[in-house]
Amino acid sequence: MQRWNSKVRVLLQNETKPQISKFSKVNPKAEIIGKVFIGDHVNIGKSKIYSESENIISVGENTQIKDGVLISAKDYKFNSSISETKKLKDVYIGCKVFISSNVMISGASLISDGVFIGYGCQIINSQIGPNSVIEAGAIVKNVTIPANTFVPSKAIINSMKKLNCSTSTIGSQGLDRIA
Repeated sequence: MQRWNSKVRVLLQNETKPQISKFSKVNPKAEIIGKVFIGDHVNIGKSKIYSESENIISVGENTQIKDGVLISAKDYKFNSSISETKKLKDVYIGCKVFISSNVMISGASLISDGVFIGYGCQIINSQIGPNSVIEAGAIVKNVTIPANTFVPSKAIINSMKKLNCSTSTIGSQGLDRIA
C-alpha cells in the first residue's frame, strides 16, 4: 500500500479531473470521470470509470481494461478483519492486471498486481490478493481473497466460509500460464 499513498497525495493536490498517462491508450468512447489516476501503458476499451465525491480510482501500469467495464468508487462500509482495508473507500487496481469485458468493480476495492478477472465478474467491496484468477461470471463481495487464489467460474464468494469451499491455490508460476 505504500506506493499507493504517494499517488493519493499527488491526486489530492490537483483538481478532480482524471490524470491519464500520455503512454496509455484510452478508447475515445470511454468515460473517465472524477479523481482517476491512470498509470503508464494502460489500455482502456469502451468502459466507464468514475469516482464520486473525494474518492479515488487508481489504475497501475501495464493494466488492460476491456470493453463494457464499469469501475466506480463510492463510500461503503467494509467489514474486514484487516484494519488497512476497513479504511479503504477508494478503488485501487494494481500493475499487470487484466480485466475482461462486462466486469463491474464497485465500492471500496483493492485489486493487487497480476490479477486476472474474467468476463462478466462482479467485484464489490473486496480485496483481491496478488496473482489471483477470478474466472468468468464470479461474484466476489465483502471478502479478502488471499494471494495466488483461483476462484472458479460463476462462484459466489461473499463469506470466508464460501471462499474456503470454492477456491483453490495457484502454483508458484501464478498467471504465467495465462499470459
